[in-house]
Amino acid sequence: MGFEHKIEDNKIIIEVTVKTIARTGCEMEALFAVSCAALNIYDMLKPIDKDIEIKEIKLIEKKGGKSDFKEEIPEDFKAGVLVISDSVYAGKKKKIKRENLLLRVLEIWGLKKLNIKLSLMNLR
Repeated sequence: MGFEHKIEDNKIIIEVTVKTIARTGCEMEALFAVSCAALNIYDMLKPIDKDIEIKEIKLIEKKGGKSDFKEEIPEDFKAGVLVISDSVYAGKKKKIKRENLLLRVLEIWGLKKLNIKLSLMNLR
């Protein structure tokens, strides 16, 4: 996180830069940091200037986040799903269909040549 402020004329300009390595944006954290800084400055200066006001808080630039995140999956990458269920083993439930959902999610992520195994074992 980076924080800068400039004093110009009758204004204090606050800028915050936030970076992350995750697939999510962090613009809310940047806006929150600017808001907190502005409120703190407001609180310190209100005894000096009764007309002080916070005028504008806005996002100036956003790069990255989920919309820009492109994760390359190597062509030879392999994945498997192993489902373990003691309920199925004991005969209390039929075969689990969650593996199909897991396969679909992995395919959406770009993984190919998937295989799945249902292991019927007692975990006790």
